[in-house]
Amino acid sequence: MAIELRTVRSTADKAEVYRLRYGVFVAEEQRFHLTMDHIFDRYDSFEETSNYLAFSGSEAVAGIRLVLDGPAGLPAEHAFDFGPLRRTLTGGCATVGWFCIRKAFRRHPGLVVSLIQMCFRRMRQAPARHVLAVVHPPALPLMQRLVGARPLSPAIQDHALGVPIVPVHVDLENLPPGSRERLVDPEERPFDESSLRRLYRRNEVIFRRGEAGGEVFQVLRGVVRVQADAPPTADGVEAADSHLLMGPGQCFGELSALDGRPRSASLVAHSEDVDLMVWPRSAILEQLRVNPERALHLCRMLASRLRGLMDGPTDPSTALAARLLVGAAGKENQPVDARWLAGQCGLDRRSLRSMVLPWAQDRLIAADDEQAHIWVIDRGRLAQQVQI
Repeated sequence: MAIELRTVRSTADKAEVYRLRYGVFVAEEQRFHLTMDHIFDRYDSFEETSNYLAFSGSEAVAGIRLVLDGPAGLPAEHAFDFGPLRRTLTGGCATVGWFCIRKAFRRHPGLVVSLIQMCFRRMRQAPARHVLAVVHPPALPLMQRLVGARPLSPAIQDHALGVPIVPVHVDLENLPPGSRERLVDPEERPFDESSLRRLYRRNEVIFRRGEAGGEVFQVLRGVVRVQADAPPTADGVEAADSHLLMGPGQCFGELSALDGRPRSASLVAHSEDVDLMVWPRSAILEQLRVNPERALHLCRMLASRLRGLMDGPTDPSTALAARLLVGAAGKENQPVDARWLAGQCGLDRRSLRSMVLPWAQDRLIAADDEQAHIWVIDRGRLAQQVQI
């Protein structure tokens, strides 16, 4: 079953957040001793605060909170003096905290990454660069590996909660290799922000051929594939054509949203986990109605896919690797982790090297001596070569 992730806005969802914290920290972990069946503090009511929830069906299974810097400061500053560090930092600060996940879902691939990614996405919009937070000591190794969390002191006691904590600093512009690629959203923004996302495991069906097409999707992380249970069609979005694999930044489902007809192919999660932003059909039609630029952008996407179909097939893995390279390198042309790239394409490192070797010979890309990282030299030509 797909995990639904959403930005908390309603009163009912806020109540779910507070009950989930109690359920994890008190009922499951017995970390705190409280008589109330919910946990909240004054920061939950601030304009600078965003809460994010993950649902499996109707059950809230994970949550996380982001607090941007404001007049009241950051909640982490009540537990540790970040003042000396803050005076050396360039860029805004925020606290990510109250991260809780039900025990049954702690091995779900991608769930932790998706929740952190939602916080980082909001931080970049703010903009803010630095996370100042306190973490439960057993969680520190995961945070170091995942986001490069730097401990600022040994474990100390949080006197307000009576639990041990470790103060940490995370710099969004210096994430570990491989994590940066996973935690940075694609540059393409075809539609206005949606507060709804879905997370799928490998081989989970996103939708099936013949189903009603009520939603449009954009891949934020991972790779989806078109099942070979449908004949090729000219729309290039929901058919078994040259774009058999779709990665970050690419959209699908637009054709059914436009004409109201059923899906013409089945879409399945191809990578270990797939994170999708989701728009209901009504929201897409309204955006197209009021914003001609959105409509033109959609026309350009559909035209590009139709042209790719007419110009002849391109190997799906090759096209996907080029798209991933261009997207992960970004406008600042940062190095791309080769292990991450190979995993996203479903290849081993040797197969990846063989596939991208012609690009290196044509001076489209370059790699370090260990071939652990890849740099894009000619972004335009690489994108044009595979009709991204």
